[in-house]
Amino acid sequence: MALVFLPYLMVAQEEYEPFIVDGKVWYYVHVDMRNTYVYKAYFEGDTIVDGHLCKKIVEERPGFNTYSPCACREENGKVWVYYSQYVNQPWQEWLLFDFTRQEGDTVTNLFLYGAEKFRVDEVKNIYSFGRDRRRISIKQDGEGPKSYPGYWLEGVGGRFNMFALWGEYMGSSEHFLYCELNGERIADQSSFGDASLETLDIHQTTIHDKSDNSEIFDLTGRRLNGVPSHEVYICNGKKIVIK
Repeated sequence: MALVFLPYLMVAQEEYEPFIVDGKVWYYVHVDMRNTYVYKAYFEGDTIVDGHLCKKIVEERPGFNTYSPCACREENGKVWVYYSQYVNQPWQEWLLFDFTRQEGDTVTNLFLYGAEKFRVDEVKNIYSFGRDRRRISIKQDGEGPKSYPGYWLEGVGGRFNMFALWGEYMGSSEHFLYCELNGERIADQSSFGDASLETLDIHQTTIHDKSDNSEIFDLTGRRLNGVPSHEVYICNGKKIVIK
């Protein structure tokens, strides 16, 4: 009697991708009434906050001193941020990301939105840069900007900046540009799938109007004196490629 072995499908699950990793660097586009520039954020140095071992968040913005606005820790898929507005004020703990959430879950105590309640609208797997990541859509019932989804992407964070779920941040607009790990790009705006921002698509052109008085920056945030001949640069918050 012949034995017949029925094949079965094993679905490979990617291991959880931690958010806080040494060597990981995030790049963001900042736009306000005065200027547009690219800045970066990364984790560097340990600190103890309320008995918890945390990593300091460091931001490097062109024209400003490098500084550390707060600290973070990560535990069981949740990322907590510790923030103190004033030197003598005790550290306050807020939820920054929770990559374990499921559809229908309620989310509270979010950094910058502590008094408000949100719900998880959708959880979707997004494949990008050779990896599956969970994308979590969060929104608030009712009308207004927060009734439109804000997005978290596992290991990457939000599609605007590290702290704000929606695009407006302290009187300015900030958008995630890309993320690198030890110099290798692991995510960009397209990694958010159908939630990616059209304004950050690469615009290919051969002509730039040199009468335009808009300031131009390279991807490190350095202001350029003119339009480069062959370069990727930022102008009016858009990434442009000159061929």
